[in-house]
Amino acid sequence: MSKQKKSSSKVTSTEIKHGNKFYTPDVIGKNTLTTTEAISELVANCFDWCITKHDETKKTELKIFVTPTALLILDNGVGMTLEQLDVAKDFARAQEKFNKRNEIKDDKDRKGMYGMGMKVSALTLGWKYTITTKSINDPSIQHTFEFDSTNLKNEESDYLSKLEIESDAVPVQGSPLKGYTSGTSIFIEHLTDKGKVPSVSTLRDELAQRFWPQIESLQKQGKLEFKVIKGSEETDESTYQASKIKRPAFEHEILKLDFENPKYEQGCSKKEKYEYVGSDGKIHQLRGFLQLLKERSFSGNYGINVYIKNQLVVMFEKESFGIVGRNFEKLYGEIDLSGAIAGNVKNAIISDEGFKNVVKLIYDDLQGIYKKLGTPTKIANKWITEEIQRRLINGGNSDIGNNDGGHGDGGTKKPKEKEKPDNILPEGMPENVVKITDTIYYHILKKPSVKNDLALAWKALSLRSRLKFDNLQLFELHVKVNTNSAFFKALEEQMQGRDLATITAFFNKVAICESLLEILIYHHKIKNARSIIDKNVYPVVIKMKL
Repeated sequence: MSKQKKSSSKVTSTEIKHGNKFYTPDVIGKNTLTTTEAISELVANCFDWCITKHDETKKTELKIFVTPTALLILDNGVGMTLEQLDVAKDFARAQEKFNKRNEIKDDKDRKGMYGMGMKVSALTLGWKYTITTKSINDPSIQHTFEFDSTNLKNEESDYLSKLEIESDAVPVQGSPLKGYTSGTSIFIEHLTDKGKVPSVSTLRDELAQRFWPQIESLQKQGKLEFKVIKGSEETDESTYQASKIKRPAFEHEILKLDFENPKYEQGCSKKEKYEYVGSDGKIHQLRGFLQLLKERSFSGNYGINVYIKNQLVVMFEKESFGIVGRNFEKLYGEIDLSGAIAGNVKNAIISDEGFKNVVKLIYDDLQGIYKKLGTPTKIANKWITEEIQRRLINGGNSDIGNNDGGHGDGGTKKPKEKEKPDNILPEGMPENVVKITDTIYYHILKKPSVKNDLALAWKALSLRSRLKFDNLQLFELHVKVNTNSAFFKALEEQMQGRDLATITAFFNKVAICESLLEILIYHHKIKNARSIIDKNVYPVVIKMKL
C-alpha cells in the first residue's frame, strides 16, 4: 500500500555534493583497479585516438616511462583542442561530447572500459597528474592541465575552483611532446603503492596481452612503435618493446574451432554460424576460437580470455562459461566481443545480456567435444588421436588439406606435416644456445666480457697461490628466461619484483661460480672443489655488480 502525498506537504530542492577528498587517491583512487588495469585504461585512450586511425599512412608511437617516483604515458595521437581538454579533465561533465569528436570517423573500436578512465586511473596511480596535449587540428598550440590532489586533503580548500588550462604557442621548452606534430602525455607523480611498478618487463608483457589484437593489427602494417622504458631516458638497455603475445601451445591445429569459420560440415562445431544478440539488441558475429592445449594446465592458465573491442577484460575466465573441474584443464580460448559492455569494474561483463547470450551460444561446444577431448584419461588421448585422423580425412583443416591434396584429382591425400622438433629455440636467440627446459636456455660464450668479474671471483679462492688464472679456460653463461612462464613469475616474486635484467644478472653470477667449479674439477683435479666454491666464491660473487 503506497502512501499518498498530503496536500500540505512541502517539496524542497536539494543536491548531493562530493567533498574535496573524494577527488584524491584516498577515495576515488581506492577502487578495484590493479596497477596494470589503471595503466591499461590510459593506454586504451592512446589506441582509441591513435594517429593511424586518423591517417593510415602515419605510424602510431606509444611510450611508457617508468621510474620509482613517476610514470609518463606518451603518444603521438590526434591530441586535444582546448575545448576537448576542458571536457576531458572534468569529473562532473558527461563524456558523450568528447567521444563524438570528428578526428576519427566511423570508429567502432573505442574502448573506454572504466568510464571516467583518465582521471580515475591517474588518481589510482598517483596524487598529481599533468596532461599535455597538441591537437592535430591546431598543432601550433600546446595545452597543459595540472591536477594536484594533495591540495584537497584540506576539506576547506578552494583548489577545485581555481583550476586552469595553460595554452602556449609551440615550441615549448622542455615539452614532453617535443618532436611530435600532435599527441598527448600524462605525467603522474607522487605515486601511490599501485603506481609503483615492480617489474617493467612484466608490465610490458601484461599490456601486450591486454592489447594484442590492436598491437598485432598495427604491427602487420608496420605502423606501431610501442615501448615500455625503465627510467626517464630511452636506451637500448632500458627499453622493452611490446610485441605479439605468445599463446599457450595447442594440441593440434585441426582441433581448433574458429567462430568465424566453424567448419560445421566436418563436425568441427555444433553450429553453422556463431552469431548472437548483443546488449544493444543487434546481431553480432562472435570472433575468436577454442582450442586444446598440448598439456593439462595445473596452474590455472586455462579457460577463455575475453576481449571487448580489442581490450582484454577477463583472463582465463572459467566459472561464467561453466568451465569447472579437471575435464577442462586442457581448454584454451579467446573471444572478442562487439556486443557486450565491460562496465565499470573488472568482471561486470558477466551480468551483461550480450555476454550471457555468448555463453549460451558456445555452451554445447564446451560441454561436448572440448569437454570430452579434455578428459585426462588414456581413453580420451586415444579418442583425440582418432578424432584428428578423422578430421584430416574429412578435410577438417584448411591448412593440412582437402581430400584432393590440392591437386584436384580427388584421390590423393596431402601428406601429414611433420611435427616440429621439440628443441626449436625462441626467436632472437644467439648461436651456441643450449635448450635446458622450455623455460631456461644457456648461452655459452668463450672469452667472456666479464673478465674482471671472473678474475675477482678467482681471487676468492683460498688456493689461488698454486693455481694459475687463465681466462681462456673460463666461460660465461647467459641465461634466457621465458618471461611468460610460471617459473619466471615465481622467481620474480621471490626476488621482490625485480625485472628480467636483474634476474639474468643473478643467473650469470651463478654461472661464474659454476665455471670456476668446472675448472677446479677438470683442469686442476681438486677433489673438494664444490665445498671451496660454496664457501669462498659464492659469497663474493653474489655481492658483485655485473
